[in-house]
Amino acid sequence: MKVIMTLLLISFLFVSCTPKTDFAALYSAGEYSSIVEQSDEILSADLDLDVLYYRMMSQFRLGAIDDSLSSARLYAACRDSSTDQKVHDALRIMLFYADASESCYAGRKIRERYTLSSAEALVYFASLMKTERYADADELYYSVRPSLTDEQAVMMLLGGKASTDSIISELTKWSTAISDDARFDSALISSINLLNERREGDKLLELALSRYDSSKDELALVIGDIYFTLGDYTRARSYWSNAYDTFGNEVRARLTFL
Repeated sequence: MKVIMTLLLISFLFVSCTPKTDFAALYSAGEYSSIVEQSDEILSADLDLDVLYYRMMSQFRLGAIDDSLSSARLYAACRDSSTDQKVHDALRIMLFYADASESCYAGRKIRERYTLSSAEALVYFASLMKTERYADADELYYSVRPSLTDEQAVMMLLGGKASTDSIISELTKWSTAISDDARFDSALISSINLLNERREGDKLLELALSRYDSSKDELALVIGDIYFTLGDYTRARSYWSNAYDTFGNEVRARLTFL
């Protein structure tokens, strides 16, 4: 009996003296693979939320998004009433990488507990639109619009495939105070492509023509698309031809429809 007690005591002392892994230090050092490996054994025996957090973040850093998302779901559920940065990190992973419905849940939680960043608001808005929660999307947009730049507002509406009138309104507003021509033209082209899908690209024709010069081949391509939709094939061919040097394959494909 004394032998057994002695062995138990030695075992207890050995376990209690075994140094605990400093996962925060490992994470700071970029030892992400090591964290994932070591956390397997620990989490199989005990749900240590601190270990789970660093596992989640390490999986994310390693590009294992699905695994990180699973860890984020568990972490957020276990700390449902908490409002610290670690919970925010878990909710952000869910917002950006889960399906639209779960993204909406994460976006709502972030909005309740923290201040939505412009990037978070953009993704949350897109998820609300995708799940057809239009009233919630409108409320979100108008509540965050004062804190957004004109560019951010346009990108938010494009990401959520908002109404044509909303996109044109914000794009027009941005066009009066452009600080970066290339970024504006890129957004204009994306807007035309979206509106062309709705057969409403002609609503941006005047703005597109005012922005066009012979150096803007991609803009020439979408202006040609607008004219094609309008049935003006002569102008469509002309603008497509202007884009040929840069977008030869795209132009040849379009010309087959004439």
